[in-house]
Formats: sequence, structure tokens, C-alpha cells
Amino acid sequence: MSGGGIQTLDAFNISTANISGGDVRSIFTWDHATTNLYDGGSVFSLGAGVSGTINMMGGNTEYLRAGDFSIVNLFGGTVNIYLNAWDSAKVNIYGYGFDYDPSAGNWNGGQLTGLWLDDTPFIIDLAGSGTYSNINLVPEPISLILFTCGALLLRSS
Repeated sequence: MSGGGIQTLDAFNISTANISGGDVRSIFTWDHATTNLYDGGSVFSLGAGVSGTINMMGGNTEYLRAGDFSIVNLFGGTVNIYLNAWDSAKVNIYGYGFDYDPSAGNWNGGQLTGLWLDDTPFIIDLAGSGTYSNINLVPEPISLILFTCGALLLRSS
């Protein structure tokens, strides 16, 4: 989607939804589907569950929710109200300069600040006391080093 508006979108069964413009009221990604949110895209409520994946490279959402073996990869963009993760969800945040304050924010989960890889600052309020335990902070250049080591190991085997 590169423009216009959609009320509700359910991505499932290994499908991929790419949002690079326009407005979506609600997206729920599940059953091995993937939603990619880019600059220019706006989603009011963005959620993943049951092995769904969200990749947020830009754009914005008010609410970001993850549960039930889902994966959320945050590389950029804005989470305006809160991020909530529970059960076995994993939220990978790629950036640097991370600071977590468990007593800050408005949703009883603390507040995470830092910089995206393009040096843009971010502030994310976390909802619920268990959300932070589902977050993996991935500082750079660690991912590049891990990728290189993995590629070398695969090549040598």
C-alpha cells in the first residue's frame, strides 16, 4: 500500500503486507505472515501474534502489540503511545545509546530511549511490567559482526 486508507487489514498464512504510505486503522499479522512498515506509512494499531512478524523501518503507529511467538524488528519510525509485548513475543530494537527507565512513561512498563541507526532519537513508552523482558536491544555494529561470523561459519562447513 502506498496511499489511501484501509480500515482493517489481517495479514496471515505466509502473506506479506508492505505499507509505505496512506493510513491503516488496524493491522494484525499472524500465521507466519509479515508486515513491513516504511516511511510514509501510518498505522493506528499494529499487532502481531501466532508467529507473525512485523518489520518497522519507518512510519508511525500509535499502539504496537506483540504476543504468542511473534517477532517485531524495530529499525526506525515512531511508536506514539506504547509498545506492549507478552508471552513468548520477541521485540528486537536495532540502534544504540539505549537507556531504560523503569519508572518513566505512562503505562506502568517504563520508558526506553535511544537512537536509531540513522541517528534519529526515539522514545518508546512500554505498557505493562513484563514488556521489557521481551525486548532484545541490538547495538550496532554487533549485528554486522554476528552476521559476518555466521556467514564465515556457514562457508567453512
